[in-house]
Amino acid sequence: MSGVGPVRIWWARPSALESHDRRLLSAAETARMERIGRPGDRERFAAAWALARRQLGELTGRPPRSLTFTRSCENCAHPSHGRPRLAMPGPQFSLSHSGDRVLLAVSEQRVGADVEQVGRDIDGLRRLVLHPDEAPETAGPALLRLWVRKEALLKVTGLPVTQMARLNAANPPPGVRVWDAAADDGYVAAVAAVERADP
Repeated sequence: MSGVGPVRIWWARPSALESHDRRLLSAAETARMERIGRPGDRERFAAAWALARRQLGELTGRPPRSLTFTRSCENCAHPSHGRPRLAMPGPQFSLSHSGDRVLLAVSEQRVGADVEQVGRDIDGLRRLVLHPDEAPETAGPALLRLWVRKEALLKVTGLPVTQMARLNAANPPPGVRVWDAAADDGYVAAVAAVERADP
């Protein structure tokens, strides 16, 4: 475990997934995993939810398999397109995966996380990514670094990816902070969280 600001971070490697990890998943998660077409995506899904169940179980003092989650939208109450949250009182969390890494970020406040494997070419997405105040020539690793920061911010703000250019990573929305997260060589990561209001 590591952390930045008020956020705690855990990592997992899908390539190290074992059968006892898969047994942590609920029946619904197992069924969802089995519907995923590509083996690598199935492994990342299983590793992500096994990691979430293990660490959230430890933090809440509950058996990992007993945890229940909701995806109801916080804006429109639709039952399936909101961010995943514990269905009982507990910490907020965010999952992300890329290549052979899964990232879990946990905070008492709303949190977002993103990890990307270095080498992903997103230069063609500059118009989607860059805020008007950000240098239009930003490309390569610098653009990927902005991408992970903004993906983390999107998860906190609830904005869709099509609104990424509304966000300035150097000047996030009021009450929200974003940090680069230490990642293994070959990966970049960031987390964002709502700051705790002063009592």
